[in-house]
Amino acid sequence: MAASALVGLLLLELLARILAPPNPFTPLLPLRPYVRMELHVDLPGMSPVAVHSTNRWGLRGEEPPTDWEAAETLVAIGGSTTHCFYLDDRRTWPHLLGEALRGEHPRIWVGNGGLDGQTTRAHRLFVTEVLSQARPDAALFLVGANDLGLSLSAETLAFGSPFDRSWSDAYAVLARSRALQVLWLRWLAATGRVVVVTTAVHEPFAPRPFVGEELDPAADLSALVPQLPEFRENVRALVTECRRLGVRPILATQPMLFDDTEPWRRVEGAWSWIREARTHLSAATQWRLLDLYNRALLEECAALSADCVDLASEIPKDPALFYDSLHFNEAGAEAVAGVLAARFREHPEWLGGEATPPSQAPRGRSGASGRDGWGPVPSE
Repeated sequence: MAASALVGLLLLELLARILAPPNPFTPLLPLRPYVRMELHVDLPGMSPVAVHSTNRWGLRGEEPPTDWEAAETLVAIGGSTTHCFYLDDRRTWPHLLGEALRGEHPRIWVGNGGLDGQTTRAHRLFVTEVLSQARPDAALFLVGANDLGLSLSAETLAFGSPFDRSWSDAYAVLARSRALQVLWLRWLAATGRVVVVTTAVHEPFAPRPFVGEELDPAADLSALVPQLPEFRENVRALVTECRRLGVRPILATQPMLFDDTEPWRRVEGAWSWIREARTHLSAATQWRLLDLYNRALLEECAALSADCVDLASEIPKDPALFYDSLHFNEAGAEAVAGVLAARFREHPEWLGGEATPPSQAPRGRSGASGRDGWGPVPSE
């Protein structure tokens, strides 16, 4: 009986590994290898059908090259604006960035390590658990929005984002058995202890009138972002740990549709995925809060002499580029890839080339909004 039970358990483990391959790096991150989904999408500026797939590492993108050391390798890390969940594999900005750089870097490989909802807390885990083993030439971080979400919700600030907490310590103890992992995850889902995506949670942006009291545009908003000091600490840790691993860290600020202009002060700014928000905000105030994170990122990069791209100033605040207030549609992903590709061409050392003298003055924050003063005017 003992021998039969052992054989049965071994067969169950083998079946689990075939049907649900384990994360090759760590069970603490939801990187699921060999996923293939066909998504039917009804969002502005998006193809109606999109293929979403992952490679053997659980990243979106091509399979990692077998001659890893000879290739020029880059991993994009971030939340949903990096993951590009509802975009087809070939229309995400990490894929388009790789294609745009293939002329200068024929052997380039770009892996999309974006994971919906994750903050810099989880990005630190990604660095220590994934980059420490993969050792790409560079890591590109697009951060800020989900960390702002920690500040906007008292619950997530105190207990962490549920997306960061998808895999508990108990789950890690079961890392040697894929069958036990699957059973444990099923139990967590049945008891409501993990986020289970059954339907699309993103919706097209539909401006609603802001009925609250707008904050003074000159007011100090630091009290509304209690997580900002931790964000700075996490950014420093990401840069330090990447450098220790021999991976070049490159950081980017988070673009947004909203701006600090009068029309946006009359528009509701709540994000649908932020529950129990600390305060009622207009779209203009929400942008000002995100801008605090973007500015903090630029300041930390300057202090650490780290490479940084101010995407928030370079991507126009144009509704043709976003399907909601924050997430890129196909045109937006192309715009992001175009800006990043231009920076990589200006800095060949980012992918192991030699630095070249700058042809123009360094770009700073322009404060441009694409269309000056543009914003939807709510109907009366």
